[in-house]
Parts: sequence; C-alpha cells; structure tokens
Amino acid sequence: MFVDASISKVSRWVVVLQGYAGRALSVLAAIAFSLSLAPLAVAQDATGSGGEGANVERAAPQSPMQVQWSFAPLVKQASPAVVNIFTKALVANRRANDFFNTPFGGQNERRDQALGSGVIVSPDGTIITNAHVIEGADEIEVFLTNDEIYLAETIYKDERTDIAVLKINPGELQLPFLEFGDSDGLQVGDFVLAIGNPFGVGQSTSMGIVSALARTNVDVIDTGSFIQTDAAINPGNSGGALIDLNGRLVGINSAIFSRGGGSVGIGWAIPSNFVNATLEAVEQSGGDLVRPWFGIIGETLTRQLAAAYGLRGSGGVILENVIPGSPAELAGLRDGDVITTFDGGEIDAIEDLRFAIASKFPGDRVEVTVLSDGQDIVMTVDLVAPPENPPRNETLLEGRHPLEGATIINISPAVSEEYDLPQIYSGVLIIDVPQGSIAGRMARVREGDIITKLQGEEVESVEDVVELTQERTRRWTIELNRGGRLVSLRTTF
Repeated sequence: MFVDASISKVSRWVVVLQGYAGRALSVLAAIAFSLSLAPLAVAQDATGSGGEGANVERAAPQSPMQVQWSFAPLVKQASPAVVNIFTKALVANRRANDFFNTPFGGQNERRDQALGSGVIVSPDGTIITNAHVIEGADEIEVFLTNDEIYLAETIYKDERTDIAVLKINPGELQLPFLEFGDSDGLQVGDFVLAIGNPFGVGQSTSMGIVSALARTNVDVIDTGSFIQTDAAINPGNSGGALIDLNGRLVGINSAIFSRGGGSVGIGWAIPSNFVNATLEAVEQSGGDLVRPWFGIIGETLTRQLAAAYGLRGSGGVILENVIPGSPAELAGLRDGDVITTFDGGEIDAIEDLRFAIASKFPGDRVEVTVLSDGQDIVMTVDLVAPPENPPRNETLLEGRHPLEGATIINISPAVSEEYDLPQIYSGVLIIDVPQGSIAGRMARVREGDIITKLQGEEVESVEDVVELTQERTRRWTIELNRGGRLVSLRTTF
C-alpha cells in the first residue's frame, strides 16, 4: 500500500507513511560512518553542486578510523531549516437532533489538525512542503526548532506535482535555510539523510542511500520523477528535507511504499532541481505558475501495443490522438508516432513524458525525437500555455431534472490543467454539487465527474447538457467518467 508521510485527516491521500521500526543502524553505520573528510570529498563534489562530483569514483573505507565519523555536524547545520507544519480545517458537523432541518438542530464546527514538515529555502521565510500536507487547510502554523511559531500564507500549491510554497514573515529575523543541491548529480548508492517530524514526536533524522533515480511509475501523484531511498520516511515526514553529505537539499520527502502497512518500505522524494525550477517560476509569475501544454493523448508503448501497431520493440509513448492546433500538431507530430526522447531525456513511459513536460514552462522550445514511419525524426516544439478553447461557459443547471443544482463547465486544455485531468481536453465537467441539491441526492453525482452521456446521447458541451435536461421524462440515465472509471447512473425523477 502507499502511505502518506503526513497525518492529515483532510487530505485526499490514502497514504500514511510507515517508518522503519527497529532499523539496524549499527549495520548501516559500519558503512555510512566510513565517510572521513577524504572520502567525503570523493563521495560528492566538495562544492555541493554534485555536477562534477557525479563522475568521481566513490571510495570504500580504508581504515578503522574511517568508520568513526559522525553525521552530527551535518544534522546540526541542516536541522534548524526543517520546520513542523500544523494545519487546521473547519469541518461542519450536523448535530444528532438535526432531523429534517428542524429548529432544534443546527451546525457545529470542529477543527481537524494535521501534521507535516517543511523546509526553509530562503532567509526571508520561503518554505517548501508537499501540497498534500496543506490540502484542505484554512490555517497553517509553522513551528521552528527555536520554538517560534508563525502563521503561513500559501503562495502556490500544485497537487499534480505535490509541491507547495508557503511564506512566513519573520520580521527582522534572518531565518536558517537550506541551499539547493544538484539532484541530477546524485548516483545510486550515495548516502542521504531524511529530516522531519515523524509521528509528531519531534524532529528526527534517518540515514540511508539513494536506491534508484527517476522513478516515474509511482502511483502516488500524476506527475513526478522521484528519488528512491531506503532512508526512513515516517508519518509526519512529508515535506521534510532529504539532504546530501554536503548539507544541501536534494529532495523533498513525499511518500513511502509498504506492503500490508509493515515497518519496512521504499521512500520517495521529489528532486530538488525540479522543486527549485518550480520555485523560481512561481516567484517570477507572482504565484500564477502555469504548466505548458503539449497537446497529445498517448500511452506507454508496451509489447502488446507494439505488436498491434506492427512495431518492433517497446518503450516510448505512442500517440493515439494529436490535438488539432496544439504545439505537437504544429511541430509535425501525427497519430501513431512514438516519442522516444523529450528535450534530450529518454522517454520510456507516459509518466516520463508527463514529468518532462511539467519540468518546462510556456515559451520553452524543446526537441522531441519520434519514431515515424520506421524512421527517427527530431522535431522542434514550441510549448505554450494551455488555451481555454472552448470557453468554459460556467452554468448552473436549473429546472426539473436529476442534475438540478449542479454547476458544469466545458473542458478545455486550460480547464484540464486547472482541474488535473490528464490528457482530457474536451467534454463537460461538474465543478459544484451543493449539499442537499437534487443532483447530489437523486443523481448521486460528485464534483469532478465528467458527463459523457445523458439519456444515451453523447455529451460534448454545456449546451448539450442544457438541451438534454429540458426533456420531459421520468426515467433518466447518466454516464460519467469518474477518475478514469465509467459510472452509469439510473434514476426516476
């Protein structure tokens, strides 16, 4: 099962991170503490960039003295920049005697409190954490290691990449912060430390190695390429720091995979280079960061698909539909082409392509290698902001029908990006279903549902839904796309 490293009751994540209980630190210490000053310089670039040091040969311990070194100086230097995050959400509860809206009932409110971690990345109070840590919060408190408490403002939040940017106001105080390292310079086998607030017991540090890189087939978020580590990432560690042996931030801890909720699992962290690029773009845009639009619908080219299309081998992304007028179509890509590289990076699966696109910004020009008609062709694509075409035409459905009370909009590339609808660029999206509305009670539709058919008729626009709901009938059928799953609803009105 996947588990979330925060303990948020308001989060949509099903994940609750399980740590490594009873970790054999003594065994790992015999290897990890081998890093004397000389091996430390060899293990990673002394400049902290990781770029040049990535090609330097690693060294094994050469003497008993080399296994006696401690990570304490690194932890002492880095830990003040790792903060605890408490979130509060107002939750309305109906009292037990509130039957049929009688005057004896009413609403009371309680505050749910969740816990996570964050990293200060600038002395003026900019903090990076996970988007799921603050999901649903109406108040965010940041606790520093010196016991100072600040209210935080959300500058940016993106569920697709699980990144959030917060800001606190420390006044004249210069806050401790972590500098970004070069996550591209990491190699499998490098030592890393995970710092956070597991289980809410206070700040804690765990040690491990980088066990894999560029993990995109991780069913945690839609868009991501993770650093995989065996460093313990426990409940409450979400949003905390993954640092290298130069004390630089190389990742933001996000989640862990554990079978059956056991104590041993695999941890994942968002690479610092992606986080840093996102932060820079957020600062330049004033918080209105928009990811670029490529304009294709495709899937991973498996052996079965390759056989069906008459292609040799597997790997890459085969294009099922190149959207007319999209950057991909304007660059010359066609249905049936197979994307094998994007901006110099290998593309093995659709998740690779999503992350590669999310790593760019509108206005960027990239080179894409495609296999087309048996030949490798390099094409130049100019990425753009997702257009709102067709206009969303937000409409509250009224009248006598099962969808009464729901608010719907047209899906466009811009709406697809805004509402996190990967590779869906047309249709009708339900964005609001008020409590107690006919749509919610009778049709049982939900926010986020996409109406695909109504009364057996294909639905392509808001106008289609409005027209079809004018039908005078008692029997209704509604077909929905609910998170990629087809749902058929039948009701009598």
